[in-house]
Amino acid sequence: MNRLLCIYIQNHNYASFLEKCMDSIVPQLNNDIELIFIDDGSSDNSKDVIENYSLYFDKLIFLPESIGLVKSANIAVKESSANYIMRIDADDWATPNAISQYLDLLKTQNYDCVFPDYFVVDEEGESLYEFKRNKNSINHNFDLPFHGAFTAIKRSFLVEIDFYDEAFNRQDGYFIWLSAIKNSKSLKHIDRPLFSYRSHPTSLSKDLRSLYTTRFEIKKKVFGELYKDISTALIIPLSFSSFGQERVKLIRKIIDYCSSDTIKYSIYIMSDASCKEEVALTNQFSSEVEGVEFRQKSKTYHEQVKSLVSHFELDNFIIAEPDYPLLNLKTISELVLTARIFNWDVVSTILLDTNTYYFHNGEGLNPLTRNSTIRSERNDLYRKAGGLVFYRNMGFLDEQVFDESRHGHVLIDELSSIRVSSYLKTLNFEQ
Repeated sequence: MNRLLCIYIQNHNYASFLEKCMDSIVPQLNNDIELIFIDDGSSDNSKDVIENYSLYFDKLIFLPESIGLVKSANIAVKESSANYIMRIDADDWATPNAISQYLDLLKTQNYDCVFPDYFVVDEEGESLYEFKRNKNSINHNFDLPFHGAFTAIKRSFLVEIDFYDEAFNRQDGYFIWLSAIKNSKSLKHIDRPLFSYRSHPTSLSKDLRSLYTTRFEIKKKVFGELYKDISTALIIPLSFSSFGQERVKLIRKIIDYCSSDTIKYSIYIMSDASCKEEVALTNQFSSEVEGVEFRQKSKTYHEQVKSLVSHFELDNFIIAEPDYPLLNLKTISELVLTARIFNWDVVSTILLDTNTYYFHNGEGLNPLTRNSTIRSERNDLYRKAGGLVFYRNMGFLDEQVFDESRHGHVLIDELSSIRVSSYLKTLNFEQ
C-alpha cells in the first residue's frame, strides 16, 4: 500500500545545515511518511553527515555530479510511490508538529497542492520575519506563486504534467503553481508558518532579472497555446527633453524587439506637432510604425491616447513610455501574456518596494508596518515603474472604470525601474 506523503530532502553542499534540517524532521516521522534523500553531486562532507541518519531513510541517492535542482528533483519524485510529494531543502527546517498538520489535511481532504506560511531566516539561522500568504492565494486568478519547498503536491498531478520541466534549472514551484492554475487544480493554504526558509546572500533568487526572465519563459511554456496568434497595439508617447537621445535608443530597442517577438505588434507614436525635436523623432521612425497621432495642447494625456486608439480603431493596447533605458524588454511580451492568463482588464509593470515608510501621527513618526517581525503579503507595497501598462480596451482609460477594473501586474527588477534621468545622473557621477 502506498504511503501518504513522500518527503524528499534535496541537498547540494549543505553539510553545515543538514543536522538542523534532519533533527527537525526525524521526530515527526511515522508510517505514513516515505523519506528520500538526494544529493546533487556535493563536494563537501554531506555524505558523512547524512549517514548518521541513514536508518531513517527509505532511499539514499548520491549523484556523482551536479545536474541541478529540477533534474535531481525529478529523480527523487520518480523513485517515490507515495500519494503526495513534498520537497525540503537541506538548509531549511520544519517547525515542531508541521508534518502532522500536512498529514491531517491530506488524510481528510483531496487537495492537489498544500502550502503554508513560513519564517524567513538569514544564513546564520537568525529570524528575519514571518511571511504570511494572502488569504486569496488559493484562487486561480491570484497572481503571486507559492513557495517550491514545503508544498505537498499530489503525485498524480505531477504525473499528469510529466513531472517538473527540465528545460528550466530553477523555479520548480513557479512551474507547479502555473500548471495548477492551467489545470484547475485545488489549492490549500495553511495559514501558519510550518518551516524556516534560509535566505542566502548568493541565492539564485537574489538575481531578480534572471529570475523574472526564467518565470516568463516558464509562463510561455505552460501557456504556450495562449502565446500563439496574439496581436496587440503598442503606443509610444514621445517626450523630447535633454535626455532625448537616450529615449531614441530605447525606442529603437523596443521596435527591434517587437519585430522579432512571436506576438504581433502594431506600433504607434504619439507626438507633439509643435515641437520640432519630437517631429524629427517621429519622422525618424515613421516608416517602421503603423501610425502617428500628433498631440493637441487642448487635450489631456489620456484624452490624446483615447484619440489615437479611436482614430486607429485599436482594441487592446500597451502604452510604453520610453523613459526606462535598462528595461528588460521581455516584460512587454509578459504583460500581454499575463493579461490573457488571468483575464485582467489592466496590467501594469511594478516593483516590489522594500523601503521603510513612515507616517506622522501628530506627535512623531510611526512606521506604516508596526510589526517588523511579520511580513504579510497583503500589506506588501508596490511601486509603479517600468513605464508599461496594458489595457484590454479604451474604456479602462477612464478613471472610474480603471478603479473598478480587474488590475494585474508584472514584477520587474530594480534595473528596469530606473528612469532615464536617474540613469544619466549615475553615469555622470561615475565618470
